[in-house]
Amino acid sequence: MGVLARILMFPSVQRKLEAFSKLDSLAKEGAEFEYGSIHLYNEKYGLDVKIKLLFKALKQGRLQSGDLSDIYIIPLDVPVEHESLEGKFDVKERREVYLVHFVDPQLENLAVISTEHGSKTLSQALKALQKIAFTPLESYIELPSGPRGSRFSES
Repeated sequence: MGVLARILMFPSVQRKLEAFSKLDSLAKEGAEFEYGSIHLYNEKYGLDVKIKLLFKALKQGRLQSGDLSDIYIIPLDVPVEHESLEGKFDVKERREVYLVHFVDPQLENLAVISTEHGSKTLSQALKALQKIAFTPLESYIELPSGPRGSRFSES
């Protein structure tokens, strides 16, 4: 599938620093936070359950490069649909995204969020981060693992 990365642009360096300060606080707490839910329902088996979608932030050390911040690892629950002999079910899978920001003065209002789990995982991660007022503008680059090359798109 390849790696999907989104370049996140903040309106100002100050807004970026505030957003990452909130992420630092979450990482220090180590707690999981709810950002949504899914409904698991199957009449045949008497299932009618609301399942919370959770995320948390972990902070890892800085890369050798002096241009990037510490790495934030964000494990989160992503809703997926599974099909079985009994039908289709909405369930959650635990996936991870990685988030870094630039410290170079020319790129100071940019960050990069990436995953190998596809665009739905990145979208869910950004939805989860909005719960802590982490709201950048965004663009993305897809880095497929095939010979086609990369795509750039703005959203």
